[in-house]
Amino acid sequence: MRILLLFSLLIVVLAGCSAALTKDDCLLGNWEAVGLRDGRVGASTARIIERRAECKEYNVKIDTKAYTEGYARGLIQYCTYETGYKIGSKGGKKRRVCPAPFDEAYEKGYSRGLAQYQLNQEKIQQNQEETARLMNSTGVFGELRNQTEEEYEEELRERESELRQKQLDNALEERRDTKKQGKVKTEEVPSQ
Repeated sequence: MRILLLFSLLIVVLAGCSAALTKDDCLLGNWEAVGLRDGRVGASTARIIERRAECKEYNVKIDTKAYTEGYARGLIQYCTYETGYKIGSKGGKKRRVCPAPFDEAYEKGYSRGLAQYQLNQEKIQQNQEETARLMNSTGVFGELRNQTEEEYEEELRERESELRQKQLDNALEERRDTKKQGKVKTEEVPSQ
């Protein structure tokens, strides 16, 4: 029994923080709405244990059936491709709360969002490395130390502008190369 209690407490802690119920929330007893709210944010099923503990302080027992019904409806709203994508694209942690009929869309959205997040992080890293490389190769760090703050900012803006122009030129050249490759492939295909 003690192990079960400790395990339940651990689940509550791992479930994450949420808005605690107030005394009025507990006394009002709109458990379906509380469950709906918890489901909409993808809260763990262990959240009900937390809710019980919050209201036990006020000698209020929750209506488990109403809470569970609201929670299930909230999960349906949470477990979508869009929600999964949104969480993944921000590098957020995937929550494993979606029931079988809805988990596939959520998982697919999360995977695509996470792939986009990782791609964005790679681009940011590449841009930072390119900026550092450009600044080092042009001796910016040494030159800028002897300038006033205004001169420094102006020089930095100019060099960032040069870097953006270089990146734009590279992107346009890659696009032209890609188009050329597409034309070559099209020409190589024999007509029937």
